[in-house]
Amino acid sequence: MNLRKSTDLWDMNLRKSTGLRDMNLRKSTDLWDMNIRKSTGLGDMNLRKSTGLRDINHRKSTDLWDMSLRKSTGLRDMNLRKSTGLWDMNIGKSTDLWDMNIRRSTGLWDMNIRKSTGLKDMNLRKSTDLWDMNLRKSTDLWDMNLRKSTGLWDMNLIKSTDLWDMNLRKSTDLRDMNLR
Repeated sequence: MNLRKSTDLWDMNLRKSTGLRDMNLRKSTDLWDMNIRKSTGLGDMNLRKSTGLRDINHRKSTDLWDMSLRKSTGLRDMNLRKSTGLWDMNIGKSTDLWDMNIRRSTGLWDMNIRKSTGLKDMNLRKSTDLWDMNLRKSTDLWDMNLRKSTGLWDMNLIKSTDLWDMNLRKSTDLRDMNLR
């Protein structure tokens, strides 16, 4: 995150980008852009207008991956009170995949969950799944804030040779965030 120039995927806080999933861009036609005023791609977060999938912090949305929505019928919504899709974050009840901040979940990608049997759980004390965030030990993919990791998508790691690492001092992969 916080790169001025980048041609990789999933760059956050870039002024210019030609890759996918850029976050905090003023203009973007790619996928997964966050904090963009205008966007025609997928996965945009904090957008006022969007026709793509996975929009975050929208008042209305029928797409996938919406965060902070009151109503949603798509996949992977975050901060929703009601949801029947995948990837819901901060939900009181959910039986889908990728739920974040849920007390109980049997799906994938759950964040801040006390119990989980799915993949990609975030902020768990113990986990053998993929995409775990804020774990002390993990050999899976997409782990965030881990001291040791051999998987992909690790965030806030001191050392990593995987893809999608965030806040790393050293990295030779794509989609690294907060790298100089």
